Amino acid sequence: MHDRPQRSWWGRHWKWAAPGGCLLLVLLAIGSCAALFGGILGVMKSSGAYGQGVERAQQHPAAIAALGAPITAGWMLQGQFNDSGDSGNANYTLPLTGPKGAGTLHVRAVKLEGVWYFRRLELRPEGGDRIELLSPEEIAVAKGLEARSGALEADDDDLPAVEAEDGGDRI
Repeated sequence: MHDRPQRSWWGRHWKWAAPGGCLLLVLLAIGSCAALFGGILGVMKSSGAYGQGVERAQQHPAAIAALGAPITAGWMLQGQFNDSGDSGNANYTLPLTGPKGAGTLHVRAVKLEGVWYFRRLELRPEGGDRIELLSPEEIAVAKGLEARSGALEADDDDLPAVEAEDGGDRI
């Protein structure tokens, strides 16, 4: 009797190995993109401007009246962050939701000597009027700082600025 030579592993298993290998490559590419996206969002959310802005919205009486409590931040953060030590800037929007509804938080801030100064901090509830999250006192302090230092440029729409220290009292 003549024995047939045994085929190689590839010859015996190519019908499932080839599609399986392609699927593995696709899954690795998707996983890498998801990890990169998650890492970028994590860095943005670790910024003081993000945490302070969300915290202010969660504690503001008018925001609570519009959205209900608790207010939670969505994951689709859009905008720009630059936080390098004692300086930086942030300009972003973030969806917020509560039991009564949803809205968008608009934040524009600059970091000088380790302190975040808010130039814009407002909530725009869906179907509602804009809610300013800065107090008149905060606006006055920020405008005074802006006039003295010239470090904070006025916004085109003349939105106010405010100082907010990391973990400290707000002025």
